[in-house]
This record gives sequence, structure tokens and C-alpha cells, in this order.
Amino acid sequence: MLIERGLSPSDKADLPQLVRDSQAAIGLHPSSVPTGPDGSDAVKRILGGITSIALGLGELRNRGYGTGHGPASAPVGLGPRHAHLAVNAALTWCHVMLDTLDDPNAPWRSGKGSGGQPNPRPSIGSKP
Repeated sequence: MLIERGLSPSDKADLPQLVRDSQAAIGLHPSSVPTGPDGSDAVKRILGGITSIALGLGELRNRGYGTGHGPASAPVGLGPRHAHLAVNAALTWCHVMLDTLDDPNAPWRSGKGSGGQPNPRPSIGSKP
């Protein structure tokens, strides 16, 4: 997301910082949403929820329930419902981010959000 917006992620940034920066880059961090529908209290609350989704998925992975940092043995206590929860939560975050990146009417495109930086690249799926 950051690279798509022409921004460079920090090599030292942790997951929470990358999530914050990515959401802010397209005007989806609750603290950076512009006025209008995206700035309503209800939408800000939902945006805070998707931030929590991304951070929760990282925590789940880092606490040994994912394959990246876990012990050699299989995690105990997680079942298919937990896998479905994690996958569907990740899909929700990704869909919101990509839909906003691709939206020709998204506030970040008009300079009303995310510091007013225009998108340096055409939208996803657009023809050059």
C-alpha cells in the first residue's frame, strides 16, 4: 500500500506501524479520515476495528499459532473455526484497503486525506 502510494516503508517499522501508515496513506486510519461519510463516528469506529483486525492477526501469528514464529509442534486448542475467523478477518482488511486504493472517488485521490498526496500510479485495473 505504501509503495503503491509512492511512500517508502521504514525498514525498522513493526507491524502496528506499517498498518497505521498503510491505512493513513489512503485515508483509512481513524485519526486521519477526512470530513464527510468516512469521517462519521460510526465509520471511524469501524476503521478502528479493521486496524484491530490486522494487529490481532499479527499477534495470533507471533504467539505461536501461525507457522512463522511457532514452535515445532502443532498449536493446541485451535480449530477450523479459528482458521475461518483469521482468514475472513484478513479478507475484510484486505478488501477494504484494496477497494479504497482502487476507488476513483476516494478522498485520498482528491488530496482531502492522507496529507494530500496524489496517487502516483493509475488505479488497479485501469489501462495506461
